[in-house]
Formats: sequence, structure tokens, C-alpha cells
Amino acid sequence: MKNSNYNVWLRYIGFSILLLSVFINIAVAAPSISISPPPDWVTKIKTPLPSVISPTAAPSGTHYLLVDEQINVLSDNAYFYHYAVQLTNEEAIEENSRFSAEFDPTYQELSIHSIVVWRDGQQLDKLNPDDIELLQREKQLERLIYDGRWTASSILKDIRKGDILDYSYTIKGANPALAKHFSDKFQIEWAIPVQYQYYRLLWPHDRQLYVTPVNTDVKIERVEHDSHTAYILNIENTPALQVDRGAPGWFLPWARVNFSDVSSWGEVVQWALPKYQLDSPLSPELTSLISTIRTKNNTKKQQVAAALEFVQNDVRYQGIELGAGGFQPHPPADTFARRYGDCKDKTTLLLTMLKALGVTANPVLVNTSSGKMLDINAPRVAAFNHVIVRAVIDENYYWLDPTITNQYGGLDRIYQPNYGLALVLSDKSTELTSMYQEQTGHRRLVQEEFDLRDGVSKPSKYRIFSSYYGADAQRFRSNLNTTGQAKLEKDYLEYYSDYYPAIEAASAIQIQDDKATGLIHLEEHYNIVNFWDKSEKSEKLIGNFYSNALYTYVRAPEIRRRTSPIQLSHPIDIEQEIVVLLTGQWGMEDTDNHVASPFFDYIKKVRFSPSENKLVLTYKYKSLADHVPVDSVDAYIASLEAVKDDLDYGIFTYPDDATAQLDSAGLTENEVLAILFGVVAVMMLYAYIEYRFNQRSAPSENDVAYYPVSSLKFFILSVMTLGLYHVFWFYKNWEYVKNREHSTIMPWGRALFYTLWYYPLYSSIERDSKFSETSLKTAKNGAFLSLAILFFITSLFSNTESIYSYIALFLTIIVVLPLVERINAFTSHDNETYRFNSRWRPRHFVIGLFFCAIFSYSLAVETNLVPSNGVVEGADVWQHDVDFMRRIGAIEPNESIEFFYSSGFLTNHSDGNGFSKSKVFSYWKNDSSQQLQIETARFTDISDIEFTYGRKNKDTVAKIIRNDGSNFLLFIATENDKDRAFTRHLNKTWKQYKSLQTNYSLPAIE
Repeated sequence: MKNSNYNVWLRYIGFSILLLSVFINIAVAAPSISISPPPDWVTKIKTPLPSVISPTAAPSGTHYLLVDEQINVLSDNAYFYHYAVQLTNEEAIEENSRFSAEFDPTYQELSIHSIVVWRDGQQLDKLNPDDIELLQREKQLERLIYDGRWTASSILKDIRKGDILDYSYTIKGANPALAKHFSDKFQIEWAIPVQYQYYRLLWPHDRQLYVTPVNTDVKIERVEHDSHTAYILNIENTPALQVDRGAPGWFLPWARVNFSDVSSWGEVVQWALPKYQLDSPLSPELTSLISTIRTKNNTKKQQVAAALEFVQNDVRYQGIELGAGGFQPHPPADTFARRYGDCKDKTTLLLTMLKALGVTANPVLVNTSSGKMLDINAPRVAAFNHVIVRAVIDENYYWLDPTITNQYGGLDRIYQPNYGLALVLSDKSTELTSMYQEQTGHRRLVQEEFDLRDGVSKPSKYRIFSSYYGADAQRFRSNLNTTGQAKLEKDYLEYYSDYYPAIEAASAIQIQDDKATGLIHLEEHYNIVNFWDKSEKSEKLIGNFYSNALYTYVRAPEIRRRTSPIQLSHPIDIEQEIVVLLTGQWGMEDTDNHVASPFFDYIKKVRFSPSENKLVLTYKYKSLADHVPVDSVDAYIASLEAVKDDLDYGIFTYPDDATAQLDSAGLTENEVLAILFGVVAVMMLYAYIEYRFNQRSAPSENDVAYYPVSSLKFFILSVMTLGLYHVFWFYKNWEYVKNREHSTIMPWGRALFYTLWYYPLYSSIERDSKFSETSLKTAKNGAFLSLAILFFITSLFSNTESIYSYIALFLTIIVVLPLVERINAFTSHDNETYRFNSRWRPRHFVIGLFFCAIFSYSLAVETNLVPSNGVVEGADVWQHDVDFMRRIGAIEPNESIEFFYSSGFLTNHSDGNGFSKSKVFSYWKNDSSQQLQIETARFTDISDIEFTYGRKNKDTVAKIIRNDGSNFLLFIATENDKDRAFTRHLNKTWKQYKSLQTNYSLPAIE
């Protein structure tokens, strides 16, 4: 594809060469101007000179003091203009410190009367003929239109803040193509304030004039003279009237008065129709082309589409509208031969081809900017700025614009313009005709696919498939032809990077343009390196999806308190589907949203398939009008507000999600439990084997009376084993007593019930100390009795299911330490048995590691970090579990949990039962597929709840029955009777909703 800029430059170079030849041909019409006093027929209006201009009177720095326009139709349409404007700031001086007057030298003459500056009440003459330049400034050159107009311009010197620029001039002459028809518009209101306005029109008695005020009841003075009538308007202190941004181009709220010499649109038809009745002979080449079109296309629709395509795309748009050329088309044979023409030329060529093909067609005059307002203005010949074709096939109308390009696919699929009201040029036409018709076949379909199955740490694949129909296809072709594919790909990548900064193009865009059907298909492939965004407040990884194809059309207007209607893009029909392929455990609730208004129709659907792990978001937008009236703006904005927060969709996950880790390892929770129990068994077996092996080298027990061990080792092992070392320590001491005394006591029995044998062991020690060779300090029996009682109490508390049990356990260890020290007093620290028992061995660390894991798990259960196998209140559920349940759709995004129960071991993500303030939920893993299954029901959708209360180790069951008869079960643990609180609160919440439904339900329709 050639570079688009290169093509544009070629067109301008060719056009410049063409203009050069035109300049040579019209050299005899070189413009000239004159310097003269105002004509005698002009009424002299004195310039008002205010002493002070308030900032509110001229907020833009430009204050018009005088607008004086006078027209003399008696003297070949002479137009006199007199303006005075005060410049109150630097910006106004920069924009307005010049004189300029535009005219067409082919039929007009310019006379400049005065250019003065008022400063401090003094008049300074600024009219210097040597300073006036004639410039040919083609304002429509970028549209490839040359109209031959010139501008007389003078840059004024020494203009200061507060100066009043006062100038006047006359332009004389009327376009001969108007056949002496006259029309004029005097605008009374402007976007800037005007202090004084004067309008005067001299009209001959022998011609009829029609005066139409618009948006005003201003009084028009009529002064009769011998040969003419003077129509005069005097208007003072007109405030500025601003139009809100975003208003339609046809919205013209300013007061004005229209003058015209025709009374009906039928008279305009009589003036214009002859210009398009050209019976010039066709060239052989054009005749051959028409014959080829007829041969290759079977139906009239196909033939018209082929002729239109040729005129649109093979005859370039280019206009040279000198003088009468602005209204008179060239012969169709000439347009065909040179392969260029303006709207009139291309329309005439198309009409000629359609006539030869036997198709009824007419030229149509339109106004592309204010066509919707033509009916409130007076009929006039200068009401239009464009001409198109209306073809009739099988009693159906087709509005065809030959200047549009890139339209393919047949008459029923191309965009037919709607310029509002139009004037069809035919013998029977007397009124304006509405161009409105229902537009069909104009759509844009966008399907996006996000492949996130490689996980959060890998790049995500992003594919986009787009289809353009009708007007959307036309716009895309024009954009592609203007920019080129390389620039298009760069622009698209930059556009997507606003949403996904780390996006990269994976391949070039594939474009398929099927001109037979008019459809365009695009396929784009990208990689997003970092799709997931990390939340600033948590460890969440957030993924967002955007319905950006709709953004332009549902954007709220900048100005909401309006006095102007809102322009809408129309016709627009867009469907955007976002497909998300996921891995791991997900569950999203299916939702629907429909916003219907007189101006657009919006639909959103969310669908999630657990079996495919696929999320599908569907967005649809269809425009129903091209503007919003002022009295409907509030309703329109309310409709936009209902859409605004619905356009995007977010999901989230966690980098360290426990469930995701289990899934990634390919292990079920039961398999994890089996592994853990296996590890525990190996650890305990090792500890036992090592203990038995070390006992072989243990010293004889005959030299000690009790089991000596250092207090530090006793304390650490007791803490490490959560108090179970007590059992071993009590067992060993009673075993020593049994062996020494040859008694029949049961050391294991006393060890298991050690809470009762604290004081008896102390008594035995004290009794034996009397016969010991070691001198012991006398102990206080009352103190040890108190310790024994305290030991019994703390031992009981250490076995409860409370966070305080850990404090009680620590106290039991402290209470036993005096008894440990009393036994160690029997034995010297140099004793071989004491040293052997106090030594640290590998099994102690293995046992410590095991009990550390047990303690951590117990703490996690107590704090609900892992399932506690009991009912918990919603406030006690950890936030990451709440986020998980929101993610899978168990509860709403902004809701909290009331009660919850999970029978899981390591995570609440494997199953859960609970309810929020609006719905009940249950989820679990399927035993065979390991897919997460989820059931939910809003309280408003539940017809009944049946409770079956469990006993001992059997769960309570709540059967949730929906209005449609379907049901699912909630399982609730009976531990500590918390199932009663769960069911009581669930039943109460449901009945409250049922009561609301009953109280606020609508009466049945009989």
C-alpha cells in the first residue's frame, strides 16, 4: 500500500496545476477594488462610543458596538456593511486588529469607504490604499473546492487595548446563476453581545418580498417610497446567546429575520430543476460503461449499486465553482471524461447513468448542516449547500450521495444519508421531504478473547475479531485509506495500551474486505505481559475487562444543565463480546442488565460456564435517535448513569491462593491429609526407635530414687509438646517408685491421670527424703498442696477449646517446675543418670517440630484461619476467604457474610455453607471432576426452608427450596449447638424478606 501522505501530496500538486490553468483562463477577471465614500442611498448611522466597558459586557474581550447592514436591491444588489468593535484585552487585539472583506470578482465589486480607530474620543484614520492586499484565500481548498473568492485585507498598525475599530465597505453584484432571485438573513442574536444593530433593505414595489421572523417577535418597520419600500430594524443592547458544547450543528437558537422573493419551495424547484435537465449526448466510452453495468448485473438494485460505486470511487471529488459554477453542473460527458467533479457534477453523471439504465431518479437539494431546520425558515434559493440523488426501485426510495466513497455491498447495506429535510427536484415536487428512514445493516461486532489459562505469572493471550457492516465498514475503509495499515496498527496498539500498558503485538492485523457483501473482518493478536494488577490495599491480583467499543456513545455530556439539545451519533449498532478462558476455581453469577430509553438501547449479559471455566460478557448498544431534546436531557443522563458503572467487569485472584496451590500440585484435600499423616507416622516411628536405641546405653537406675532431668529441658519439652511431656515425666517417676518399692502401682495409669497425682508424688518425695543421704531443705507442705490444687485447675482449663487454654497450659508447666526441682535435689548434677536424661537428642527436635505444627494448626483453627469444623459468625471469617466467596459469586461484591460453616481441613475453598443478608449459598468440590460446584438462592427466590437437626457427629441439614421447585442443601455442624444460632438467624432473615414481598407485591391483574 502506498503511503497515504504521498497520495495526498500528489492530489494537491495535481489540483495546483489545475488551478494554475484556471487562473490563466480568468486573468481578464482579475479583481480590483476602489476607495470611495458610502453610496448616497445609505443611511448614515453614527458609531456609539461608550465611556466604560464592563468585563461582563465583553467577557471575551470583543464588544460589538455596531452592526449596520444595508442592502439595495434596486441597484443590482448592493450590500453595505458598517461595523464597530471595541477590543478590551490583548487576545481580542490579536484576533481582530485587521480589516478584511471577501468578494467574488467574477460578478462582484468591492468599495472600501472607511477604516478608522476611535481612541479617547478621537478618530484616527487607518485607511491607506497601499496597506490593502488582495489575497486569494481558498477556505475550502482542503475539501478540494476552488470558488475563486478573494479577500481584501489590511493589517492595522498601532492598535491598543480599549480602541474601537470602525470600518465600512460595499459589495455590489449578484450571482447570475440565481436568476435575479434574492434571499438574505439578518441575525439578531450572536454568541457575543451587540450594543446596537441596524438593518435596512430597499425593495422595489414591482417585486414580492416575504419576511419570516425566526425565534423573535421583533418589530420590522416599513417605510414606503415612490419606487420602493424600505424594511428597517433597530435593535439595542442584545445580550450574548451561547450554545452549549455538544449541540447538533443544525441547532440555531439565535433570533433572525429571513427575507426571500419566493413564496414556496415549489418556486425553488422551478429555479433549480432546469439546471439538471441536460440532454447532451453521451460519449461512446460512457455508453459502453453503462452497457457493461447492465450486462454484468441482473437486477435494478445491482445496476444502481454498480453505477453509484463507479461515480463515487472512479470520479474523484473536486470542484471549481467560479461564479455561476457554484450552482450550474457541467455536462455529464465532460465529468466522465475528466474523471472529477463536485457534488452537482457527480449527481448529474449518476442521474444520466440511471436514466440510461431505466431507473427513475431525481436530484435532491439538501443542507448538510442545518437541514433539520429548513421548515422553520422561509423558502429561499440559497437554503441548500449540497445535492444528491433519490432513486426509486420497486416503490422504495434510496438516497444516494455520489460524493461519499468506500460504500460497497449493495443498496440495502450501504449507509443512506439523512440530512433532515430535502427538496426533491421534480415536476410534481412542491414541498420539503423528510429523508428519514429506518437504517438497517449497519453494525459493528467485536469479539475479544482473553486466554488466562497459563496462570498469573505468564503472559496472557489477547485476540480480537471485528466485523464491520454498512456505515461502520465505510468509516473503517476511509480511515484505512487515509492512514495506511502500518499507522493503523500503531494507533490500535497505542489505544489498547491505555487499558493494558504491557501489551505487545503478536502479529500484523489481518484485514479481509469483502466488497461483494460490504463486510470487513479484522483479526488482531496481542500478548499482555502483566495482565493482572496488584491491589494497593491487599494482595489481590485484579483483572479488568472493558467494553471500550461502547465508551464513545455512552459518555455523559460535559454540560448537564443545558439550554441546547445534545448531538448523538446515529445510526450506531454495536455488539462487543468478551470471552475469558480461566484456570483454577472460579464461579461468577449470571446477570442481565437492560437499560432502555428513547435514545438508545443497552444490554449487558454475564454468563459463566463452570464446566468450561469460561466467562462470557456481552454488551450491546443501539442508537435510537440522533439528538436529545432539551426537555429530555435529565432523563437521558439518568439512563447514562444506569449504564456508567456497568460498562466494565473485574475479577480477582491471589498469588498465594491455597486452593490454587493444591490444584496446581494436582492434589485433593484427602490426598494432602494422607501425606500429612504419613509424615507424622514416620516422625513418631523415628522418635520411638531412637529412644529405644538410646535406652540400651542408659546408666543403671539403682543410683537414683526418682527420674532426674534438667528444669530447662523439662520446661522446653513441655512447651514444645503442649504439656504432653508431663505424661512421660510422671510415668518415669512412678516407674522409679514401683521398681524401688516393688509395689503393684500402675505408672501409666498415674501418668494418664497426672492431674490427681501431683501431691502424692510430692508426699512420696518428702517421705523418701527422710531416709536419703542427701540433705534436703524442708519443704512447706501447705505450699505444695496449693500448687497441687492450682495444677489441677490449670490442667482442666488447658483442655478446653478456648484461646485461654494456652495460658492455662503454660501455667501448668510453671506449677510443675518446683516439683521437678525437688526431685533433682536428690541427685547431683554430676550424676551420670541426670546428665544422660538432660542431654538433647535428634528425636527431641523431631518431636518439637511435630508439636509446633500441631500448635500452629490449633492456633489457625482458633482464629478461623483454617476451618474450625464449627459454625462461625461472618465477622470471624478472614477477608481472603470472603474475597474468594465473592469471586466465585457466592455473595455479592459489596456484601458480608452472616453465618458460615466449612468442613474443610486446610482451606475454606473446598466447601462452604452460609448466607448473607440477601442470599443463601453452598459450594463444594465434585469428587470425580474436582470442579467447584456452587448453588445460590436469593431470599426473594426461596419458597420454603426445611430443617433437619443433627445429633452427635451428624450435621444439621437445611433444605433450600426455590420458587421454581428446585432445591439444594446446606450442611451445618452441631458443635457447641451453634447450628441453632445459624438456623434461627437464617429462618428469621428469610421470613423478613417474605414479609416484604407480601407487603409490597402488586395486585393481580384480573
